[in-house]
Amino acid sequence: PETLPGPAPIPTGGPIQITMNTPYGEMIAPNQTRIVFVHVGKCAGSSVILALAQALTDRYVMYEMHTRTAGQIIRDTLASKDEDFIYLVTLRDPIARFVSAFNWDKHALYLAGRVKELVYRAHFEEFTDVDTLARALSSENSERAERALEFARFGHMGMGPAWYLPEDVVKALPLDRTFLCETENFARDLQRFAGLMDSRYLEQQIVVPREKADYKQSYENPEAVFGPPLSDLARRNLRILLDEDYRICRKLKRRFAPI
Repeated sequence: PETLPGPAPIPTGGPIQITMNTPYGEMIAPNQTRIVFVHVGKCAGSSVILALAQALTDRYVMYEMHTRTAGQIIRDTLASKDEDFIYLVTLRDPIARFVSAFNWDKHALYLAGRVKELVYRAHFEEFTDVDTLARALSSENSERAERALEFARFGHMGMGPAWYLPEDVVKALPLDRTFLCETENFARDLQRFAGLMDSRYLEQQIVVPREKADYKQSYENPEAVFGPPLSDLARRNLRILLDEDYRICRKLKRRFAPI
């Protein structure tokens, strides 16, 4: 059986610099390795940041691309033709990512009183769990189906891999400088990336922290808050809804999956 590397020593030097959605014109780091981190929501991206913050030093700078203007900035870095950018992309099965996004947004936004738009508060009240939302996508009541579709584009739910990396952007990513970190193979992929960045991690194991994983345990009855597992109908509807995300995932894996 494969033996995991042993614990890594504490890095020497200052910590890696990490910023979010820095415009291309401000990405000035002449003496550092520049990492563009495409943080697709609900793909363990926060754990990637925590792990690399502990593992890498100030020889590196990481530009986190997450929501808001991230898509345009990614395009700007590619259009620049700079040949030193390294791209790291988080991925996850799109249906699993969508379920996680709904539950997180319900917990962190709706139940925390942070949803200001009345229409989205009404959506959370109508579609109380992800199974209800997904089944409503094929409702015979066309108005309910339209509300469900609108809600499915809210927050992290609507910003999957196809939002960050449409097909033309996938084609523009450099073959030799783009790396994937799949949630389903998280420890393996992050270890491989860290080893490419710092040869110490070819022999030493990177520390992989977990964040946000236990937030449901703060509820007395999590199933009452977040609902049952997906029904067959809900899963079928989400597979149709997320078809473009699945297509982009396939393209990314074909181009950049490790040999």
